[in-house]
Amino acid sequence: MAAAWEAAEVARAAFGGLDGAGDWLALRGSILAEARDFDAAQPLIERALRLAPGDPWSWVEKAHLEERMDRVEAALEAARASLAVRPAYRPA
Repeated sequence: MAAAWEAAEVARAAFGGLDGAGDWLALRGSILAEARDFDAAQPLIERALRLAPGDPWSWVEKAHLEERMDRVEAALEAARASLAVRPAYRPA
């Protein structure tokens, strides 16, 4: 987990400190979800979606979070939202 978090910090610095950007929040949420820290991950991904609801990648990250939490229907809904934003979006 520490190495992943350090990599995220390096990425943030490389992109000029995107603390409030949806991509940065979704990335942090994804790292936390991978570590199964769902309580910390969920608000970050939700905030990413509020900042950029038209970003299909944030919807994919929400789908992955929901899948990790064993919420299959919610994961499918988020994946469908990603495809609604950008049809044929391959990661979805």
